[in-house]
Amino acid sequence: MNIKIAIPTNDRLNISSDMFRCEFFKIIEVKCGKIIGEDFLENTFFKSAKDKEDVALDFINNLLFDCDFIITSTLSNNVKNYFMSRGKKIVLTSENLISNITHSFICELARKESDTICSP
Repeated sequence: MNIKIAIPTNDRLNISSDMFRCEFFKIIEVKCGKIIGEDFLENTFFKSAKDKEDVALDFINNLLFDCDFIITSTLSNNVKNYFMSRGKKIVLTSENLISNITHSFICELARKESDTICSP
């Protein structure tokens, strides 16, 4: 099973504190605890940042349509509930570096996966 993770960023290294105003989303594809793909999606919404929140939510949701998880530093309850109601899992972190949270998150996913494997 492949899992896609989206992380908002401005400089491609650090996690942005504002997912609506970030320049990019780093997209990481994980399978069996290993990264199998990485890419950056440009957030063209941030250039027209005067739009209302509901427009921003729809835009970001469409941009990240195939992502399973969004890792970010802060989200209001409204925004969190919006994404969760559309099948996205939200992970809040105080970590700044994308590489650190990615490693920790993938290790946690692998641990949870191994906890559910049964053998005869």
